[in-house]
Amino acid sequence: MAVNDEYAMLSGPVPVGFAVYQMPGVRLGDHEFFGWKMVKQKSESYTDEGGKEQQRRVDDDSVPAVYDGTTQLLQDNAEKAKEIASLKAANELTQQGLMEAVDYLSAQLAKTPTTVTDTSTGEAK
Repeated sequence: MAVNDEYAMLSGPVPVGFAVYQMPGVRLGDHEFFGWKMVKQKSESYTDEGGKEQQRRVDDDSVPAVYDGTTQLLQDNAEKAKEIASLKAANELTQQGLMEAVDYLSAQLAKTPTTVTDTSTGEAK
């Protein structure tokens, strides 16, 4: 544990049927922050090397993990960054598509003969 390491603390006991894991460190300025996640566990049957039926506890992936506040904020920020990048890419594609449409329509207009009708005489000019 380094001088500038910080660890998220649990605010109470771990509920029955849950496990808590330390998250990998994240650099925050001159500090290394270590958060935690709490996951629901379930029982799973398996057969040991001796052929005997056993039970073990494994993480239940069907239940979302709970994180300490700082880790949750970091994950939310990472998710938002992905969403922003996706929106930027979609925006660039939309802009490119619009420019192609403008180019196409401009080319079509250049090919279309233009005639003007004199409203007083009805003649095409």
